[in-house]
Amino acid sequence: MEETTSIVLNEVLNQIKELNNKISEINERPVEIVSPVSDGVLTVEELSEYFRIGKSTAYELTKLRGFPVIHVGSKKMVIPKRKLAEWIDKQTAVGKSAITPAVAQGIRLLRKESI
Repeated sequence: MEETTSIVLNEVLNQIKELNNKISEINERPVEIVSPVSDGVLTVEELSEYFRIGKSTAYELTKLRGFPVIHVGSKKMVIPKRKLAEWIDKQTAVGKSAITPAVAQGIRLLRKESI
């Protein structure tokens, strides 16, 4: 009886060691953070593709005062769609648009998609 108990305990200990090893492997894997609002933002590249403007033009837009850009780390930027739509409306309302009418129309369509 003691021998059977000892065998069972050894098996349980081995299983615990295996589980600990698997947990350690999982903890060592890089974690990819997925934003729950990723549908609500554009990258600068996506902005240029969507509005058919050059990347350099899109980057210039991000440098304008009041442009709704969020810097993620030292290199990546994202633009919230709703804030972009508000910014465009504000620019076109005061007649000092830094964007073309085609881009303004595109963002209005984009706003409808994101609502």
